[in-house]
Formats: sequence, structure tokens, C-alpha cells
Amino acid sequence: MTVRPEVPDEKTVKLTLSSPSVALIDYLALPESVIVPAAWLAKNADNLTASPVGAGPFKFAGWTRGREIVVKKYDGYYKPGKPDLDEVHYVFYSDENTRVNALKSGDVDIIDYVPAKDAADLEKESDTELLRNTGLFMGLQFNTKFEPFSKPEVRQAVAYAVDRSVIINTAFNGLGSPIYGIAIPKGYMGYSEAKANYFSHDIEKAKALLAKAGYPNGFEARLLASSQYSFHQNTAIAIQSELAKSASR
Repeated sequence: MTVRPEVPDEKTVKLTLSSPSVALIDYLALPESVIVPAAWLAKNADNLTASPVGAGPFKFAGWTRGREIVVKKYDGYYKPGKPDLDEVHYVFYSDENTRVNALKSGDVDIIDYVPAKDAADLEKESDTELLRNTGLFMGLQFNTKFEPFSKPEVRQAVAYAVDRSVIINTAFNGLGSPIYGIAIPKGYMGYSEAKANYFSHDIEKAKALLAKAGYPNGFEARLLASSQYSFHQNTAIAIQSELAKSASR
């Protein structure tokens, strides 16, 4: 599908699609779909991230790489009296324990990605509010350009071999729900009850699929995980353990 945009006047954007798309409204809500000034693009084409542009209540004030981003109140914002804050500092903490301690000590007012191991303790704090939301999910991606992962039976075998509850307990301290299909929450566009529970934890089926693919004795592979958050690493550890257990049975 291709989209041809037109601008009939300064407050109207007209989109003409090459074919119908029921997902267009959802696509337009994505951050990647924002409309930016052409003059800004031409001026900052070499490094768009160094001089961001927006239409919100704050304006970009500075960026110290690896440390923080600062935004300041934009007096020209279209809502009178807004925003309520003069400036906001987004501070980067690569270590999650440091991030939690910064909240407890009052160095910061808000933290994102609260570690699962600290959720219960923070919830008990009288001056702290913990907001929960469904959305984060962990996925395993395969390089399908070569064997063994170029064979669908191998990928299916991995899906049957991993017990999702082990991931939840290992990486998320018991907080979460197992996903045995397409990671689309109920009520969202594209959700299918049948495809939401497509797989199950079935070691024997996993072994049968490996045998069908030509790997009756299994194989060795390297699994890479980001170290940015502990739940990335712990998810990888849980998957490694589950696959090792299924190979030894």
C-alpha cells in the first residue's frame, strides 16, 4: 500500500491510499507517523536527533549524551496556562537499582520501567504511587537466513519447548501472563482468540518437530540479549534453561 499526501490548506492533510486499509487510523497514531516541518528536515538532515522538533507544551533545551535531556516550558503553547512545570529533566540511569534508589531518595519524581523485584516494596511506600499497565512483552527472534532456524519446524519446536511461566517467574518476579500465540492483547485490532493460544508447552511435540526438521539430537545455537534491563537478560537465561531441559529429556 502506498499513501499520497496532499495539503489543501494550512489546517488540512488529505491522504489518498492505493488500496483500502482498516489499519490506517492506528498507523496515524504511531510516533513514526508524525508530521514534521519540511524546513526542519532540510536543515537537520544530517542529525535529526540532535535538534528535535515538536508541537507540545515543552521545547527542547539541551541534551547531554548519556546523562539527560532537558525540556523547558513553551510559552506559545495553544492551551493558556499550560504547562504547569517550568522545565523537566529526563535523567538516564543505566542501572535499575540506581534508578529505584533515586526515586526513594527523592532525587527524581518519576521512574519508568520499575523492576519487577521492586514493585511490591514501592507499592507499600506511603508517598509513592505505582502505576501498572499491560503491554510489555518479551519476544524471541530468529535469524531465518540459515539453518536450523530457516526451517519452520525448528522455530515451532522452540515455541513448544519453552514454558512461559518460567520466564514470568524468572524475569518478572511472577508478574505477567503467559503468551502462547500472537502478542496482541484482547480488544486490540487484529486479536484472534484462536491465534492467541496457538502453541502450548509440549516437550514431546517439540522433539517430534526437531526430528522432522532433521535434528533428532538437537543442536547448539547462540542467543543474544540486551543488557539494558535485567528482564531482558533473565528472559534469555530462562529460555536457555528451558531449551536445555527439553534437550536432556
